[in-house]
Amino acid sequence: MEPERMKIIAEDAERITMIDHFEGHPVRFYFDKASGQVLVNADDMAIILGYKNQHDLLSQDAALDILNEHHKQNPDQPFLTYLS
Repeated sequence: MEPERMKIIAEDAERITMIDHFEGHPVRFYFDKASGQVLVNADDMAIILGYKNQHDLLSQDAALDILNEHHKQNPDQPFLTYLS
């Protein structure tokens, strides 16, 4: 059986929106045509991690500690979130 691949669900002049699934949960990704960056939908990611939404996730000290540590180790990588 071949693995399921990301599916393009929308496209406009600025971005391509794709969907994939992780443990049965949908996860949306956005490819920014101008920058070449791939962004993950923060709400989808938060739900997979067991939170109600991205705001619930980012209200947790442990999550903020992880983000702060990542930023210290990777200062050239900005923290971006796409609000759906």
